[in-house]
Formats: sequence, structure tokens, C-alpha cells
Amino acid sequence: MSVISNSLMNNEEILERAMVSFDQVKYKAIMLTVALTIFYLSQTFLTIIAVLSFIPAAILIVYTYMQYASVEVALTNQRIIAKHGYFSHRVDSIAWKKVESVSMYQGWLGRKLNYGIIRVSGVGGELVAGGFLENPSEFRKSAIALIPE
Repeated sequence: MSVISNSLMNNEEILERAMVSFDQVKYKAIMLTVALTIFYLSQTFLTIIAVLSFIPAAILIVYTYMQYASVEVALTNQRIIAKHGYFSHRVDSIAWKKVESVSMYQGWLGRKLNYGIIRVSGVGGELVAGGFLENPSEFRKSAIALIPE
């Protein structure tokens, strides 16, 4: 059971979930595969270059997977909830009646791979719902539809 599911109140149900885009992990895994191929096919001099390319690629893959597994965002009928953290969790939420705006940021690569950052501004502060979320424009539209007028 997810952390968000455990934090639901009475009569609260999840309407939509968003996760970090898996495309990041996929393309970085391709980069790691290329580095491993160079590592195994290289000669003596190229081994140093291969090791130097393998280490950052492996660190990038582990970091990206932890980022993928550590962010979860959900829209419920009462609020928006965001969970951050892999080993320890931080759960933030804003009730819909306190939400002022929902914004989205997508860079060039985010537009091509369909991921982006969602920020929710509410009375008294801002909640960064998550970075690199899949299909952020649809998630933003769903969130805006839930804000009471």
C-alpha cells in the first residue's frame, strides 16, 4: 500500500495519480548500456575512458531510479497530496479550497518526452507537487477542474 493511500481521510478517494516519467530512467539506462559495451569491448588505453564513462552513468541511473521511486502525487476529492522521499517520506497536501493556482513547467526535453514540473500555489505557500511527472498538462487540467469556484 502506498504512503498516499495510507494518508487518506474519511470519505476521501483518489481521483488521479501521477508518477515520475519512466522515460528518464529508460534513456539513462541506454546510456549505461553504451558505457558497459565500451567497457567490455575496449583495449588497454580505452579501459580508462570506459571506466570514467561507466561510473557517472551508473551513479546517474541509481539517482534517477531513486527519484522515480520517491515521488508520488495524487489528486483526491478533497485535496492534492504529494509524497517525496525514498528512505524517509515527506507528505505535503493542500485542500482544494485553499488552492489559488496550478502551474506547469516543461523544458525542451520535457516537451519532447512529455514530462514536467507541477507547482500548486495555495493560501500561505506553495507546494511543489513533483518534478518530471508524466503527462503534466493533463494532470494540470485535472487539478484545475477540482478547484472550487
